[in-house]
Amino acid sequence: MSSRWQNGYFWLTLTLVFVSLFLVYKSSTIQSLTIDESNHYFCGLEWWQNGTYTAWPENPPLARAIIAIGPYLDGHRADTFQSSATTSMDFFVDSYNFDYFNQVHLKEKLLWIRISVMVLFLLSILVIWRWSFRLGGHRVSVLAVGMYATLPTILGHSGIGTTDIIFVTCFIVLLWRFFAWVKDPTMVNGVWFGVGLAAGMLAKYSVLPYFFVSMLVVFPLFFLVPLKKEKQLILKWFKQALPSGLLASVIMFFVIWGFYRFSIGAVGSEPIIRIGIAEGTFSSIWQDVVLPFPEWFAGLLVLLNHNKEGHLAYLLGSISETGFWYFYPLSFLVKTPLPFLLFTTAGIFGGLRYWKETSNWELLAFLLIPIGIVATVLPSHINLGLRHVLLVYPILAMGASLGLIKLADHFRTRYQWAGFFPVVFVGWQLTITLIAFPFYLSYFNWFAGEEPGKILVDSDLDWGQGLFELVEFSKENKIDSLNIAVFTASSSCLYDFPSLKMLPPDTRVHGWVAVSEYFYQGAMRPVMFPIDESCSFMVFNFEESGKVHAGYKWLDKYPVTKIGGGAIRMYFIE
Repeated sequence: MSSRWQNGYFWLTLTLVFVSLFLVYKSSTIQSLTIDESNHYFCGLEWWQNGTYTAWPENPPLARAIIAIGPYLDGHRADTFQSSATTSMDFFVDSYNFDYFNQVHLKEKLLWIRISVMVLFLLSILVIWRWSFRLGGHRVSVLAVGMYATLPTILGHSGIGTTDIIFVTCFIVLLWRFFAWVKDPTMVNGVWFGVGLAAGMLAKYSVLPYFFVSMLVVFPLFFLVPLKKEKQLILKWFKQALPSGLLASVIMFFVIWGFYRFSIGAVGSEPIIRIGIAEGTFSSIWQDVVLPFPEWFAGLLVLLNHNKEGHLAYLLGSISETGFWYFYPLSFLVKTPLPFLLFTTAGIFGGLRYWKETSNWELLAFLLIPIGIVATVLPSHINLGLRHVLLVYPILAMGASLGLIKLADHFRTRYQWAGFFPVVFVGWQLTITLIAFPFYLSYFNWFAGEEPGKILVDSDLDWGQGLFELVEFSKENKIDSLNIAVFTASSSCLYDFPSLKMLPPDTRVHGWVAVSEYFYQGAMRPVMFPIDESCSFMVFNFEESGKVHAGYKWLDKYPVTKIGGGAIRMYFIE
C-alpha cells in the first residue's frame, strides 16, 4: 500500500475519532444527572479520600475511582462516608450523595465526573485501532474504529459518569493482552496479561463469566487451528505458558490487593455484610472468613445476592422480578443501528469464508465470544439495560471488519463498486448518529417503531437525562407551575425548576404536565420526599403488584407538546 493511501486512512481514522469525541462531549453537556452518577462518584471518592471502600461495594472500585478523579482534583471532599443505616436498602440510598453538585455550577460539576469516562472511551478506540490494524491493516482498522466509535449507545454511555464504558475498555484491554499471551506466552506477555486481568477484576464483577466464556472459545480454537492438535506443539506451548501464566496470576493478585491498600480482614466485618448478616441475608460464617482485600469479596456477595433476589425489570409491557431470558438479545436488536446489524451479518459471512481460507482462529474467536457473552446473561435476574453487554460491540466491530474487508475484496474482482461497502456502512451509521444527536441513551432503530417505551425503558430510554431540557422548556413557555412525575434520583434544587407538584397516577390535573416514559408505561410509581424546606429528593418505586398500571394513560387524549431528553412527555391540559 502506498504512503499516500496510508496517510489517507490515518487522517480518516483521526477524523472519525475527533467527530465521535466531539459528539460525546456535546451530548454530555446537554444530559442531566443520570440515575447512578451520584452513587458512582461518591463511592469512588471514598477510595481517593480515605483509602477505604465501604459506601456501596456492589461494583469493584476501579471504575468508580476513575469517575471520582475529577471531583477529587476539583477539591471536593465528603464530610463522611459512614452510613448510620441499619438496613441494606437504607445503606444503598445513603450512597446517593449530592453534596458535590449545585444548581449554579451543575454542568461544570457533571463535566468533572464525566471527563475521565471520555478519556477511557478514547483509550478503547486506540486499543481497537491498534489490535485491528495488526490483524488486517489500515482498511480493517479504520472500519472497526468507524463502526464502533459512531454507535449511538456507545456515545451515550461515554458521556456520563457511570461504569459501563470503563468496563468495556478494561475488558478489551484484557482480551487484547490475553490473545497476545496465548499466541506467545512469554514472561513479558504474562506481565501484561496479569495487568489486564487485574483491570478487569477491579472494573466489574461481570468479568468473571465474560472472561470465562472467552477462554472457552479461545483455547479450543488455538489448540485446534495453529497447534493442529499436535502433541509436541501443545507440550511446548504449555512449557512456556505455565510459568508465564503463574506470573500473570501473581501480578493480578498483587495489583488487586494493592488497589485495596493491601487490606486484610474478615469479609463479615465489612459494613454491608455485617448488616446483611443481621438481616439474615448472608450467613454468619462470613464473620470468620479472613481474606486479603475482603472488600472485593463483600461486593461480590452483594451482587450475587442481588441476582438471587432479582431486580424488577420491564420489557414489552410486562414486569418481572426475575428478568426475561430474551431481554438482552431483544435489546441488541432494537437499539443497534441497522447498518451495524447488516455490517455484522456481512462480516460474519465474509469471516467464515476468510477463516476457511486462512484458518485465522482470532477472527472466529471475535465472532463467537459475543455469542458466548450474551449466552451468559440470558439467565440473569438483573435486566437493567443493554449497557451491561456493551462490550460485544467492539469485539463484533473488529471481527466483522476483518470479514467484511475480505468479502469486499472477493466481490471487487468482479464488481468495482463492492470496494465501497465499508465506506457505505460507516457513512450510513454516522448519518444516523448525527440525526440522533444529542440524546444517544434513548436511541432506538427502526424496528422499535414510534413508541420504543412499549419495549424498553430504564437506561435504554429513560435514565433521568432530560431534566436540563425540561428546565429550558419551562423557561421558554414561561411555566410557573409544573405537575411532574419524572424518573430520576436527584434533588429538585439542582435544577432551576418552576414550582413543582407531584403527579401521582390516576390524578387528573390542568396546566403543564411532565411524565417520564418509565411512569407513563406503568412500570413504576413516582415518589418524592423532602430533603429540607425547599428541596425534594425525586425517586421511584416499582409496582408492588408486579404488573404495569395505566395511571397515566388518561393523558392519551391530549397531544404531546414535546418529548424532552428523548424520554419525558410534556403536555398542556386545558
